[in-house]
Amino acid sequence: MNLHTGSYRPTDVDMCAYLDQADRASLKSLGFRHSQGDHFEYVFADGQKWLLEFPDRHVDGEVSEIRLDQEETLDVISLESLVVDRMVQATDGTGITFDEAVRLCVATFEKTDWSLVEQEISRREAKRSISGLRQEYERVMIRTRAVLGV
Repeated sequence: MNLHTGSYRPTDVDMCAYLDQADRASLKSLGFRHSQGDHFEYVFADGQKWLLEFPDRHVDGEVSEIRLDQEETLDVISLESLVVDRMVQATDGTGITFDEAVRLCVATFEKTDWSLVEQEISRREAKRSISGLRQEYERVMIRTRAVLGV
């Protein structure tokens, strides 16, 4: 989300990769503490924490490539797939996931292809894979428009 919004808010960084025992050992040797599952934490001398999570091997949605320099690229979840992911998370009914979905939508309102978001929500709704997704999306968008005054 930090890449798409242009601001850093210290939560965890989700990375898609298969971790084996050697990978986990490498993270530990770099100073990361293994907290649970595939969650790792690095604490700097000033107390700042970097949290890494490896939730899955694959991104749930589309991927965009960001060129870091002439030779290096980084694959990240597309903005529209990230918006859908935040809507899915917001169906848990907690205030924090709703607020994070609104924050993302407000920050990226002009850049997001809302027709792609709508298509993916309709696709998931047709599969009935997530209960309440359409309602949560509408609720988030009402709040987003209110914040933006549109």
